[in-house]
Amino acid sequence: MNFQKLKISFLFIIFSSGLVCLDSNELFEKVVDQQCNYLKMRSISKYQSCLSDAEFSFGLLNKNKFDAIQDKERKKIINSCNYLIRRDSKKLIECLNTELQAFSDLPENFQERILLKPRKNDGNSLPRESNLKNAQDVFERFNESVYMVIAGEQGSWGQGSAVAISRNLLLTNCHVVYAGKSKAKGIYLFHEKNSDNYFSAKIFASSVGQDKCILKSEKKLKPIPMRNDADEIKVGEQVLALGYPIAGDVEGLTGVIAPLSLSEGIVSAIREDLKLKTNMIQTTAYIINGSSGGALLDLNGNLVGITTQGIVGTSLNFAIRIDEFEKMIK
Repeated sequence: MNFQKLKISFLFIIFSSGLVCLDSNELFEKVVDQQCNYLKMRSISKYQSCLSDAEFSFGLLNKNKFDAIQDKERKKIINSCNYLIRRDSKKLIECLNTELQAFSDLPENFQERILLKPRKNDGNSLPRESNLKNAQDVFERFNESVYMVIAGEQGSWGQGSAVAISRNLLLTNCHVVYAGKSKAKGIYLFHEKNSDNYFSAKIFASSVGQDKCILKSEKKLKPIPMRNDADEIKVGEQVLALGYPIAGDVEGLTGVIAPLSLSEGIVSAIREDLKLKTNMIQTTAYIINGSSGGALLDLNGNLVGITTQGIVGTSLNFAIRIDEFEKMIK
């Protein structure tokens, strides 16, 4: 093995272990190693063609911006596009530039905040009966599972909420992460307890017509268990709503993280939304702008719905029943 091969192999081992973050030159060497080097023993012409394609693609990368950002942010961007490193250098650079642009569109006071370290959780459903018998118990156990969402693009940001249901999936409403029929260019999640940090997510699955969206994150999350018999929830049952209501001018993104808010109520009706063709839970738990995409929980800490909207000045608030989202996952 010559020195160049040894260097590339060493970089691959270190990158895989997560010890360092690659700059643009090191990433180029990794792409060449993954996509082109095996061709040396087969066809010199194909190897040279592959190398030329990689060099051309990397010529389109905004290297100054890529190498200038903090290592932890660059590593996150690489992780978002990691699946393309072995496949297609052109699509890899397109992916990296898209992530770079989304990051650059954020206000500067947000661009230096990135790392989230949620607690570990096995993700198993809680039993129908548990020792969580009041709002304080439920809030203390699951407040780290509900996130504030900032979605949009430069000059047009919106705020909502999202709920972790697995180590890397979150549920929210599509109106939180879409502008009409267009996906938000950037989706960033924050938590009050880690207000100096954020991480990005992408739309994993969506049913825009029914306002149901599933997000996927590279970060490990602390999930809330979903209630197995959500279709049997009863009128009069006590529920809790967790979300991030808008507390200021989101358009300006001042850097102030809204506090996670808890409201109590009861299930006042189970109804089908004829427009969305979706089963809804009507509740007296208060839901306002920003709370959309938040969690509706029973007193045992099980997720029964995703809060969607409230009618101002009334006790009419609505959540999409959780089994409606499960149909998208199975």
